[in-house]
Amino acid sequence: MNDPLTSHIESMRRIPGASTELRERLGQLPGVSTQAQLDQCEQAVNGAVDAIPHIIRQMAAAGQQSGIGHLLTPILQQVTDYFLTQDDLIPDSRGNLGLLDDAYLAHLYLQEINRAYKMSTGSLLLGIDCSGTIAVLRVILGPQITAQLDQAVIQGVDQAMQRSEYQQLINRNQPLSPTGGAGAWGNSWEDEMSRVGAECGISINW
Repeated sequence: MNDPLTSHIESMRRIPGASTELRERLGQLPGVSTQAQLDQCEQAVNGAVDAIPHIIRQMAAAGQQSGIGHLLTPILQQVTDYFLTQDDLIPDSRGNLGLLDDAYLAHLYLQEINRAYKMSTGSLLLGIDCSGTIAVLRVILGPQITAQLDQAVIQGVDQAMQRSEYQQLINRNQPLSPTGGAGAWGNSWEDEMSRVGAECGISINW
């Protein structure tokens, strides 16, 4: 689907040397010592970026189905605005590396929304596990950048919960079934990121 997010990703990847900084950073990870490992890690990380437009569409659809679309709309708008802002924590002009802070924000929002929703209803809003992706991106991005993004996500989810007072998340008599199964768009990036994290000695239970 040719939406603004997908177009932005494609545009940043056309920048000369778009892969250089990311590959240099990945080559510094423990457990990434061969060309094949570097290539696989790069593919997995880029897959996490490619998944963002799908995640946003799935979250919007799930929010409408579950009756909390009005709560998710400002969050999804924040993710989209950040993604399309080129001069953010890591400027997008740095190619593939510059897209990773955007990917981290989107995946962390999904995880935290899922967590809050499950606490209230007993089921996930989307049946997707982003923990492996988040753990690997945390190592690549470093604590200074991820701490700022963590705070933004915490504040965004807290504000949504305050608006709903938790009641709007449990406005049905029975918990909803997960609206998206694992691997809703191929499962490749989820599995690959978990595998990459394990091979690099990165714990996904943070």
